[in-house]
Parts: sequence; C-alpha cells; structure tokens
Amino acid sequence: MTLLQDPTPRLPDRTGGIQIVSPPRPGKRSFGPAILLVLASAIAMLLLSLLGVVVVMAFSTSGLSGPFTLDNFVDLFRSTSALNALGNTLVYVIVATATSLVVGVPAAWIVERTDLPGKSVVYGVFVIGVLIPGFFTAMGWLFMFHPKSGIINQILVDAFALSGAPFNIVSMPAMGFVQGLSLASVVFAMTCTTFRTMDVALEDAARASGATFLGQLRRVTLPLAWPSILAATLYVAIIAFGAFDVPAIIGLSAREFTFSTFLYFNVNPQAGMPKYGLVAAFSTFMILAGILLSWAYSRVLKRGNRYRVVTGKNYKPTTVGLGRWVWAAWGFLGLYFLVSKVMPLVAVMWTALLPYLQPPSPEALASISLANLTGLPWKLMLDAALNTAIVVIAVPTLAMLYSAILSWVVIRSKYRFRAVYDYVAFIPHAVPTLILGVGALLLALFVVPQQLRLYGSVTLLAIVMSLVMVSFGTRMTNSGLIQIHPELEEAAAVSGAGTFTTLRRVLVPLLRPTLTNGWLWIAILTFRELTVPLILFSPANMTLAVAVWTLWSGGLQGQAAMITVLMLLAVTPLALLYLRLTRNRGGAL
Repeated sequence: MTLLQDPTPRLPDRTGGIQIVSPPRPGKRSFGPAILLVLASAIAMLLLSLLGVVVVMAFSTSGLSGPFTLDNFVDLFRSTSALNALGNTLVYVIVATATSLVVGVPAAWIVERTDLPGKSVVYGVFVIGVLIPGFFTAMGWLFMFHPKSGIINQILVDAFALSGAPFNIVSMPAMGFVQGLSLASVVFAMTCTTFRTMDVALEDAARASGATFLGQLRRVTLPLAWPSILAATLYVAIIAFGAFDVPAIIGLSAREFTFSTFLYFNVNPQAGMPKYGLVAAFSTFMILAGILLSWAYSRVLKRGNRYRVVTGKNYKPTTVGLGRWVWAAWGFLGLYFLVSKVMPLVAVMWTALLPYLQPPSPEALASISLANLTGLPWKLMLDAALNTAIVVIAVPTLAMLYSAILSWVVIRSKYRFRAVYDYVAFIPHAVPTLILGVGALLLALFVVPQQLRLYGSVTLLAIVMSLVMVSFGTRMTNSGLIQIHPELEEAAAVSGAGTFTTLRRVLVPLLRPTLTNGWLWIAILTFRELTVPLILFSPANMTLAVAVWTLWSGGLQGQAAMITVLMLLAVTPLALLYLRLTRNRGGAL
C-alpha cells in the first residue's frame, strides 16, 4: 500500500511547531543574490574610492580637479624629511617585527606544546595585550625612559651618579621595540594553532635518530611551523608599517618621523597650509608597498598546504614535560608581562596621580591627589564620551553587516569575479589606516557636496571606521560561513524561502556566535582607535582617544594619563565579556 504524503513544504516555526510555506512558483526568479551583489559592490566601491582619491590627488596640482602633474613626486624625492621618514620606517618595522617574533613564537610553543600550568592566564594576558591602546603603552614607556624626565632614568642617574640618562626611548630602535612588544600578542595568536596541531611523531622520529632537543627544534619543529611564522612575520610587518600611536606619542615631539607621523604632520601642520599633494604622492608609494606585502602574505598562506602533517591517521597531540624548566618558562613569560603590561600601567597610573612627573619619593607620595581628575575639562570629556559611545555602537554594527554581505558573495554566490570582493575587503589591512583616513578627508573636502555637512561629522567617522574594520570582520564571517553546510540553505530554498528569508531564518542564527564575537572585538578596537579619529578630527566628532592626544600635545601629561586610566576601566567589562564568550565556546585568540 502506498502512503499519500502532503507535498506542501513545511518549515519549523520559532515555537517549535510547523509552519506551512507555499512552494516556489515555477519560473519565479529571486532577486536576493543580485541585491546582495549590488550592496557588496557599493561597499567595495567605497573602499576603493578612499584609495582612488589619494592617487588622483598625487597627480593633481590643486585639489582633485587640477591638471595632471608629476610635481608632487618631484617634491617628494627632493624632500629630505620624507626620505628620512622612509628610512626610519624601515628601521621601525624591522625592529618591531623581530621583537614580536622573539617573544610571540616561543610563548606560543610554551603554551601549546608543553605542560605549563596556568595556560588560561597566559591566553588572557595575550588577548588583553591586543586590546590595550597603543598610545597607553607608549605613554607608559615615555614616562619611564624619557632621556630627561623618565622615572627609571632619574632613579638610575641618582643612584649611580651617572652623567646622563642610560636609556633613550626617543629613538627608532627603541620605538620599534615598544611596538614589537604589543605585536607579540598577534604573533602568539597566529602561531598557536600550528603548534597545537603539530604531530609529535615527527619529533619522536628525530629524537630516535639521535637529535638533541635543540636539533629537533631546528630541523623539525621550526621548519614545519615556518609557513605560519612567515605569515605572522608579514602580517605584523604590515601593521608596524602603518602604526601611528607609538611613533606619535614617543617620536613626534622630538621630530623623529615615521611614514605615519610624517603624513599626519603634513596634513595638520603647525604653520602654513596642508600639503595634500606631497602626502598623496608619499601615500601612493606606500599603497604599492602594502599591496606587495599582502600579496606575499597570501602566497605564503596558499603554499602552507605543503606543510600539512595532521591527518585522520596516527595523529595524537602530546605535550613536552618541562620539569625543572617550568621556572624558566614562567620567567620568560613573566618578564614579558612585567615589561610590556605591568610597568607601563604603573607608570601611567603614577603620573595620573601627580601634579608633574617625578620619581617615587616621600615628597612624591605626599603630593598624590585626584587633581588631574577634578581638573579635567569635563564638558569636553562628556562630549567626547558621547561621540565615543556612538561610534562604539555604530562601527561594529556596520562593520559586521558589511562583512556578512561580502562573505556571502564570496563564499555562497556563483558569480565569476566573486574573489575580487575578498581582495578588496583585505585592503584596510594591506594599506596603512592613515591613508584611508586621508582619502576620506579628501573626499569630504573636495568631492562630497558641502550641503551634506559630512566633513568633521560623527557620521563620516563611523562610516570610515566601519570600512576600516571590514578586513577583520570578513576574516571572521568567512570562517563562520564556510563551516555552515550549503545543504541547510538549499533545504530552505526548496521549502520556498527566498534569499533574505534564508539569511534571517538560517544563516544569521547559525552565525550568531561569530557575529557576537566579531562585534565585541571590533567594539573594543573602535574604543581604543586613535588614527582615523585624529585624521578626521573636528570639535564636533572628538572621541576619548583624541581627547587624550589633545591634552598630551598641549603638555597636560597628568590629565592625559588620567583619561587613559579611565578608558582602561571603561573597556575592561567588554574585554572580560569577550574572554568569557570565547572561553565558553572554546575559542582561541
């Protein structure tokens, strides 16, 4: 006997019951994919326009409508300060990258391949290291090691009767070292997975062949981890290439320029008119350099398949017993935490409580007060706090929306050139953020109608910052979408659900953990961001990070330190929430 079945498709409703859905009409065409493609194209065009306007300005005499010229490039090559900034940038990037590798790679190996106790604490500290504002770390180091007023320098000079300060933080190698300590968290995050999934049988074979421990590292472990280490090297080099916080706080007052501070100084000169043409010409070369670095990074990732050693057979991750070396491991990690996190924090807090910078003494302890807190320009601070709250909510929301649209086009659509959208989404990481900010500034000044009042607005700031965060957002949404099998969407389509219904009822609920983690991470990064808000600064869109910079550049170091401490207290709940969510879901850095 044949059982007759109702052919009408059904979808489960939100209450767990059955919802009858009309079957799709024959010949009915869905415009959902086309609409998503149009939205993704608009996002991509916005990103490309930020670069395009910079390139056009580089070849224009005045504004964006002037005749074609190469004068800006001639002026660039004749500029001694520009060439010095380029040389300083190379030194800065090399030192920062090397420092991050020296710290990050051994730390990842210790955490993932050994039986070190308390690994969750190490994970947490490295995550917090990424979230701490760069200007906070730079301020702490300057307070400690400024050649004239640094606390530790003063202590050493008085204790040993030295003729001069033993340490000078105002130099390119020193600034690169400070930046490298911050970037060590990025290297740690990028190499952890490789060490975690490495098959120990290969090292056992090397040991059986008579290789020493150092020989195993040199001949087996490090070669297998080489693609991940090289990818991390290129990745942090790109970040250091466009870094602004550390060179601005430490080097700008001493006229020690890198590429980013050179651009800022010429866009916001202390005297005269902004040199947009010179800045655009310099930025054009940096765009090419960033694209080349990103191309090399992508090549390394593609060639990483040759180093796959984890398969479904005979794979069992094991750990190395540290024995008495556990104290050396904790000594290495503890020294890093002390130097990179604790010491700058103590220095900033000490400065925030004093009327002026001075080393610890009975007189200094007697002068501790909250004068820097009560003396803050609170009307300005409240406006800055409101603007910061607006962008902290708007930027991650827009960024994750943009990222979800771009990822759907790249991962799910069948369009021939869909991979182009993924390359465009990576532009904010490949190109220094300051260049994108300059592009937005030029668009607001010379292209967008002034009647829209976009220049100097919080709206422009939120739009640009959300575009900058797309490079990170798409990395998360791409990974999340890849893990969802297309069969679920196909089942929804057979049941009569359109593209947007499938997104709302299937993909978004399944992507909710990814979207939540991404939103929190971008919110924290937005809260601490200084580069884009500073280049687009106006009294109407000042954020707390820009308020710190304003007070700092005005010589009010104590008040700047006080705001920084308040910002750290404010961002701590978000950071703890992120750590809790990733720990509960088994997430890593």
